[in-house]
Amino acid sequence: MWNTWGGLELPVDEFFEGTVNRSRRLDQYCADIGRDPSTVRGSLLVYPRFVDVWADEVAAESLVERIPRDGFTEFVFGWPSKQQAPVFELFVEEIMPRLRNLPAAPTP
Repeated sequence: MWNTWGGLELPVDEFFEGTVNRSRRLDQYCADIGRDPSTVRGSLLVYPRFVDVWADEVAAESLVERIPRDGFTEFVFGWPSKQQAPVFELFVEEIMPRLRNLPAAPTP
């Protein structure tokens, strides 16, 4: 298991770019030592201060759909506030089950 995070107070595109770049470096480090990068599970820690996945009904879904293509299969999100609870509940009950069926990340 390898866990990373997007970065401090970055715009969303830079958050993704930094995360993808670190993932590619890890793939290269694995290749350098003869390890298959696909044997390392990727986990992304998403701080609400940097990317608010509970801001609306599509924020978490968009993030999860975008990242797995770059080798991440697990996500750690901050707990929602009371005001964000309806979005969180929708995500857990309806969106997350669909996301579990996303195709696996391609092997580099």
